[in-house]
Amino acid sequence: MSGSFPSPSTSGMSLLDPDPIDMRTLPPLHPSNLFDVEGLVVVITGGGTGIGLMMARALENNGASVYIVGRRLEVLERAAAENNNFDKIFPIEGDVTDRDSLLNVVEEVRSRHGYIDLLINNAGIARNLYPHPLPSPSDEVNVGSPPSPPASPARSPNVPSIKAFQNALWDCGSPEDFAETFLTNAIFDGNVWPFHFQTLQLGSRDRLTIRLMFYRSRHPDPSD
Repeated sequence: MSGSFPSPSTSGMSLLDPDPIDMRTLPPLHPSNLFDVEGLVVVITGGGTGIGLMMARALENNGASVYIVGRRLEVLERAAAENNNFDKIFPIEGDVTDRDSLLNVVEEVRSRHGYIDLLINNAGIARNLYPHPLPSPSDEVNVGSPPSPPASPARSPNVPSIKAFQNALWDCGSPEDFAETFLTNAIFDGNVWPFHFQTLQLGSRDRLTIRLMFYRSRHPDPSD
């Protein structure tokens, strides 16, 4: 893909340094060690669009294997097809509000990689978007301003007043909308990570084993 970042696994180069470097000679807190993601296995909920997709692309372009999870499989598949640089973005249909769906996601990841190194709870919904710009009792209405946040409804021109401001806030959504938003973005999203306890543990254990083997190769025991 044109314009993609080079992969550490294929280029042997760091994005922070145009010259090839030997990662083994760098101190642990060197930026190339701190921000190296090559070989990581990552799960991103809500990874088919927006910030989730941006994170997936950045990670995959720099050597990670990334599972993007969402409710709309066709959106995930299109995102993977358009953003894969090394064929390591894997779409999985999943719903963070459904227990069986979360279990299926975990099983699919375990069947392919067996573990994960990083879980990013990014899934969320947006309800109760207020009209923008909001009415003000003192400022003239600028009807040419674009809606913000994205997809917010544009309001009609009206005489600025505190009552208009009050109504705009009150009428932007229902209690049910607020409840659904809170459940999805807080309660259900917080329930995702316990499902990945085992895969995260396996990833942590394997990484520790690899680091220990590498340390011993660099610092052999004289008694051996």
